Amino acid sequence: MFFRDGIYYSFDRVSGKRESLQTGDKNAAQPLLRAKNEGHLLPALNLQLARTYLSAGDPQFIKRTWHDVFETINPTKTGETRDMAY
Repeated sequence: MFFRDGIYYSFDRVSGKRESLQTGDKNAAQPLLRAKNEGHLLPALNLQLARTYLSAGDPQFIKRTWHDVFETINPTKTGETRDMAY
């Protein structure tokens, strides 16, 4: 992890890729970096954690289906795009 222009970044030593952690707060950057580094270790746990965080922000998240997505987005479309939604 390194700090540049007020933002913390992660650095992948294998690929050489640098990626913003989108925070200037070191206490917030450290868990983000840890999650990036450990993400591949327990993929099932990470999926469950993601669902937990999403459902905390939106309780209906778990119950939503693709049908709900189409019902919501279809009114914003016109012509052939709208017809293809179903």
